[in-house]
Amino acid sequence: MSFRFSFLLIATAIILVAGAAAQAQTKTTISLGGATAKLGDKVVDLPAPDGHEEASQWENIKTLFSAMVPANGDLLAAYLPVSDCELLRNGQRPLMPSWALINILREGRTHVSDKAEFARIIAIIQQNANALVGDPHRKDMKKHFARIDEVLSKAYSKDVKFDLSKPKNLGSFDSRPNVYSHLMLMQPMVQMDGKPVDQSPVLATMSMVLVKQRIIAVYTYKKLESKADAEALITFTTKWVNEILAAN
Repeated sequence: MSFRFSFLLIATAIILVAGAAAQAQTKTTISLGGATAKLGDKVVDLPAPDGHEEASQWENIKTLFSAMVPANGDLLAAYLPVSDCELLRNGQRPLMPSWALINILREGRTHVSDKAEFARIIAIIQQNANALVGDPHRKDMKKHFARIDEVLSKAYSKDVKFDLSKPKNLGSFDSRPNVYSHLMLMQPMVQMDGKPVDQSPVLATMSMVLVKQRIIAVYTYKKLESKADAEALITFTTKWVNEILAAN
């Protein structure tokens, strides 16, 4: 087990982390049905979840999603609802009722992991559940949000300020030898040109998935509209993770 790799992976196992992803060569092939990522000597298929389409083919979407990836990570794929992709094809802004992404620790592209290492990493994460939650008042988190402000301001041609109340960890819901998933609730706050913009609470899941001796991070997000949304997102996430495993 590589201590350095394990430490890096644990340190970046959060929904929002400091820094933005570098625009590295991710060696990802995009298709309508998903993506295929070259991770060292492994090729990993990343099918799109139900009702979604790979969306990083649009440069502005790729830029927005990349701002959510750790500075030491790579964005492998980004997904939007098919209806949003149709809006993009027609030159319109997506509504983003839900979205999803997959990333990987850059060092993890070639690091060989097994179930024993995965279990040790998850055990440490479980013992330090608060490490999964980004504190928006930390200096590094403030730098991260400043980067998001910059990206959003450029995308919307407005002065955008983004803030996020400390996410609430709602607990894990899928723990297997090759999967660990947990659910979170977030309340984004946005201002455009000094005026507050109403934002719905957002449910999010993060899943650490061991696939072909690589550990990838699978994220799903959904604007909270009803009490049934949490169970729906859990079902959606579990089904998608199973599809990723089955594809590989």
